[in-house]
Amino acid sequence: MKEWQTRSETIKAMYAEGKSLREIAAHYGRSIQYPKRILERIGVPIRPSHGHEFHKQYRGGRVEAGQGYWRQMISADDPLAVMRNHHGYVLEHRLVMARSLGRPLRDTETVHHINGDRSDNRLENLQLRQGKHGKHAAMRCNACGSHDVSPARLE
Repeated sequence: MKEWQTRSETIKAMYAEGKSLREIAAHYGRSIQYPKRILERIGVPIRPSHGHEFHKQYRGGRVEAGQGYWRQMISADDPLAVMRNHHGYVLEHRLVMARSLGRPLRDTETVHHINGDRSDNRLENLQLRQGKHGKHAAMRCNACGSHDVSPARLE
């Protein structure tokens, strides 16, 4: 067997074991294109490299958004997709509230963390508010519907 055939089989085996293109390239002291070209030449499909559920670093679409907030990725066919940013993420606390209401949140609605912990996105820790945070009225669902809401006194 020729040397390139042996190397191709070795690269194929490493890739099948779950090694990344970067790891294989580093093993041979080459660029990522080297193992990629070889795998493509021998008919091995290349795994997606970013933001995909099969990537070894994929964490289910949940990422830190900074300042204690989290973002959650949702698909384009989700009924709440109108709330996504251009990368496909929604602030998690807004997503939790929208799912509980069964509708997307309006731009005028904010979600307040009752205990002040921005990473605590349990529904019982969230309040729907009209307008910006501060001394605004909290909104409570009177009949578990998305439109039947009224101001409630904050305790």
